[in-house]
Amino acid sequence: MKTITNYIAYTILRILGYFVRTLDHQEAHDFGAAVGRFGMRLMKSRQRIAVDNLAQAFPELSADECERIAERVFENIGRTFTELARFPLYSPEVIDEITTLRGTDVFKSVTERGKGCLLITPHFGNWELIGAWPQSRGYPTSCLAGRQTNQFIDELLNQLRRSVGVNIIHTGSSARKVLGALRKGELVGIVPDQHSAIGHVVVNFFGRPIAAHRGPALFAYRTDAVVVVAFLIRKDAGCHEGWFEEPIYVDRSRSEEEEVQRITQQYFSRFEEIIREHPDMWMWTHRRWKPVPRSTDFAIEEDSKATDQDS
Repeated sequence: MKTITNYIAYTILRILGYFVRTLDHQEAHDFGAAVGRFGMRLMKSRQRIAVDNLAQAFPELSADECERIAERVFENIGRTFTELARFPLYSPEVIDEITTLRGTDVFKSVTERGKGCLLITPHFGNWELIGAWPQSRGYPTSCLAGRQTNQFIDELLNQLRRSVGVNIIHTGSSARKVLGALRKGELVGIVPDQHSAIGHVVVNFFGRPIAAHRGPALFAYRTDAVVVVAFLIRKDAGCHEGWFEEPIYVDRSRSEEEEVQRITQQYFSRFEEIIREHPDMWMWTHRRWKPVPRSTDFAIEEDSKATDQDS
């Protein structure tokens, strides 16, 4: 019965995908917002989590202001997945048309260095499009993606991502794929802003301790890859503006543990700064401030699990 239900959900999403690919940018932008608002009313528990998170992060805001921001958050999520459904239409020329990015010369220096690059972004703006841009410019890019419980939808989402040339590495699979890509000088995109139940490092985020994934910083330390933080801010009619920040390099004079702490805190501090400026662009719908687990044990082995991040 569950398989039938999953297949029906997949079929509905596939039909919606065909539909949104018939729309122009503005129509898709408006349709995505409507999908987000519908999703908010359908998933009341996620709406409550978003409002509660906003109230904790911005205690100066009123309840009404938090609710209004939460509605825009859901609109952004709806637009993001509507745009993901349109990825088969996104040639390099279309991606160039809808994105205005600064700091793109960083990839030239990263490529010349030959040590690989970890492209780090939060669930902010259209995070799916961040990995598509360098791939569209000829920089081989893989992205870590969490497995969906519905296997049909999981494959549909990954087909859409692959349609712009991005290679998919499933979280929970062998770390060898991530390490191998970095050692070949390629880019690996990771969205590491959600709670880490295991293998975490404790960092500060909005003035509170959180359990963050150790994986990205460990990958950088083990391969000497650089870490580049990126942000993409949604504008009108399906267009985006963003930037790639200056690379974070591993400091070999420090221990692995020190560098994992420093690098992870550095990109979370940037996440917070930009989210504070654009709170409606971040996905507040997951519980970010869960209790920090006691154990921090985590190791990267070439044949062990890589990391736990969700896409």
